[in-house]
Amino acid sequence: MSQPSCVHGRQCMEPIRPRQTCAWWALFILAAIIDPLCVSRITAEDKLLDEVLGKIKETRASIRTMYAELESGTHQSNLPDRPIRKRLKYWRSGDDVRVEYELNAGGMVRIWLNGAEGKSLSPIRAVSTGSKKSGATKFARTQFMEGDVWLDIGLHFTRCGGAAPIEELLPYAKSTPRVRRVKVDGQSLVRLNIEVDDYDPLTQSAFRVRFEIFIDPSRNYHVKRFTQEWGESFESKHDFEVKEYMEFSPGRFIPVHTKTTGFHRDQIYTTSSTRLHNVRINEPVARELFVPASPPSGTECLDRIRNVRYSVNEKWEQIGPETPHTVYVVPSATGSDGRVYYSQTMQPPRRNHWILWGSVAIVLVGSVLGVIRWFRRRRAVNA
Repeated sequence: MSQPSCVHGRQCMEPIRPRQTCAWWALFILAAIIDPLCVSRITAEDKLLDEVLGKIKETRASIRTMYAELESGTHQSNLPDRPIRKRLKYWRSGDDVRVEYELNAGGMVRIWLNGAEGKSLSPIRAVSTGSKKSGATKFARTQFMEGDVWLDIGLHFTRCGGAAPIEELLPYAKSTPRVRRVKVDGQSLVRLNIEVDDYDPLTQSAFRVRFEIFIDPSRNYHVKRFTQEWGESFESKHDFEVKEYMEFSPGRFIPVHTKTTGFHRDQIYTTSSTRLHNVRINEPVARELFVPASPPSGTECLDRIRNVRYSVNEKWEQIGPETPHTVYVVPSATGSDGRVYYSQTMQPPRRNHWILWGSVAIVLVGSVLGVIRWFRRRRAVNA
């Protein structure tokens, strides 16, 4: 069968087929439509996250001073007849904190938190003689957890053996946090999902923690409830819920009753109920309450900041030699790939328009290959 010829008697070149080119351009146009939709959704989430974090910071800032008496009871499944009771007094002025509570064995524990550093004094009973003496501790603000009432009411979250506000979890996120407005039991809440790297200084083990946090805009953006999961397969879980608020000024609330339930492999192993009494917000607090007491000279001090032990004088100054203590390692504020996913300045992470640019690359490569193929055929025909 003869090949079709052109008017000059030569075999005509095979015409360019438009189907492949149309397919490339259709893919490009589809990507150009989808990508802005994805970006607009992500941008909306960024704006909502910034709004929520800003409101939470405003709520914390509105509590300029605070006094409360905390009472809690914890029941463990392996010791059902021996609940753990805790009673303490809590003062706060700005970022300065003082905590006092009685030990079951007798003696008062006192904790002071000033600036970036905290100190505590507690009685220690000598095993051989039964006599008591004071023990001192120095710690960083990021290591403060024992007696932190803000942790008990959802203003702080656990982090590396200490407590931190919600925005300080974000630099450790494994991926971009997800946030959206939701309806739960008829309430309009904001749901935040975040997965972060964490570290246990006691076991010196790193692990991942997954949070699902529900925030209530009608209660000054206080946390209404959250779930915290961790472990190799997230087999351990804590459920936290605020049961009651107190309105300390018109339109301003603070949680005064919370409940926490601990699970391991879907089995309840602990339940805890916490109540605040005699709560006073933004009333004058004497500054001398936040001045650490002087320990007796020669008191042994555990310095958790430097992980050493040594003796101190009445001014908390080191005297004598020091001995090493358990190493306390805190992971850096980055994801597993070394990138910071979210800065503490609340700037959203950089977005890559991978759908659009990937499609552009495919279209360009396909177009170049099509042109090369067309020129090769033309050269073959003209040869």
